[in-house]
Amino acid sequence: MNLPNLLSGLVLLTVASADIRNDLQSLINAPDAKPGATADFIPQGITFSQSRHAICLTGIAKVPVTSRNIEFKTQIPPHQSAATEMIQEILETNSAFIPNNTIGPQTISTVYGIQTDFCYPATLTSATQVKTIQILTHGTGLQRNYWDIPGPNNSYVDAAAMAGYATLSYDRLGNLQSDHPDPINAVQSAMHVEILEGLIQGVRKGTFGLKKFDNVVCAGHSYGQIIQTGHDNKYPSSCSAVLATGVSGAFQYLSQDTLALNPTIAHDVDPGRFGNLSNAFFTYPTSVSVQLPFFRYPYFDPDVFDAVFATRGTYTIGELLTLPAIFTPAPAFTGPVAVINGEFDFAYCGGECGQLPDLYRTTFYPTAGRAAVYLIPNTGHIINAHATAPQAFQQMLSFLKENGL
Repeated sequence: MNLPNLLSGLVLLTVASADIRNDLQSLINAPDAKPGATADFIPQGITFSQSRHAICLTGIAKVPVTSRNIEFKTQIPPHQSAATEMIQEILETNSAFIPNNTIGPQTISTVYGIQTDFCYPATLTSATQVKTIQILTHGTGLQRNYWDIPGPNNSYVDAAAMAGYATLSYDRLGNLQSDHPDPINAVQSAMHVEILEGLIQGVRKGTFGLKKFDNVVCAGHSYGQIIQTGHDNKYPSSCSAVLATGVSGAFQYLSQDTLALNPTIAHDVDPGRFGNLSNAFFTYPTSVSVQLPFFRYPYFDPDVFDAVFATRGTYTIGELLTLPAIFTPAPAFTGPVAVINGEFDFAYCGGECGQLPDLYRTTFYPTAGRAAVYLIPNTGHIINAHATAPQAFQQMLSFLKENGL
């Protein structure tokens, strides 16, 4: 998301709807206008999406959570050699690293600050015209701007706004401008599930934004969709529909994907961006570590690739240790589900998706009310960053329209 300071943002807003602008500005001027909600929202500024089709309120959602996490005795590695050896132990054949390092369940009840972009179609004159919001969850080592990538046609936020949808994208816990608690025992998959539920309930109750939404579509990418599936297993009635992108039913490729990422201590890679993080936060050290699992040459713009690499986020040891725990089916979810994958997805299909996305649909959402699978040609794992992104966006948005959302 393009985030100029508030003054610059207000100058840009002269071409947007005055009514929407004034409504958003009123939230900045009176951030405590809605007391007693389940999550407080602290507005920070107003900006546009990449192609200016959406006008967005940026702010911190204070999300109360109670999560049943796992307490590990794993220690933060003192240096990269120890971190690499840990990854080897986690991924080796017949690994017992996780059970050997598990102490037991641990309940965490707290409030976390989650950085969000809450976007409306810029052409609207009233927030009441928007009937559906989409909550967008990014994948490993990415950030919320995965949904608003700089490029000619790579912003899903823009595409959704042009189709009449509001969107809420956010930095997952432990990423960029969201809170960074204990990266082993707090930033875990189960916690992400609870934060997602908190955001969903926040938009349903009108805690932040301009209105309450009855229709909440949930879109996840990669690890973000694994979080989504874990969420739908526990809260099958929360989402009106699910858009599952960059995921499959083939769990066996995740080990090679993790190795391709080349997990490297984040503050060693980029002290300027990650210098305040502990050694339990990892990132991608080189552009090869991004291209190998995520991109398929030559089907992407080099400038878009560079933008994704330059704005990469982090991931934690806690996430790596707990991903399998939530990779579970959601048999009680009965809403519409669309699965969208790139033809050459390396991370979840080993480079050849074929029937694997359909396997994901039937295995993880066996009772979906209506389901569809779309395989996007000439596309790797990070769908939104490829030249074919508009095809994926069209399929996703058309699916929602066909299902009355």
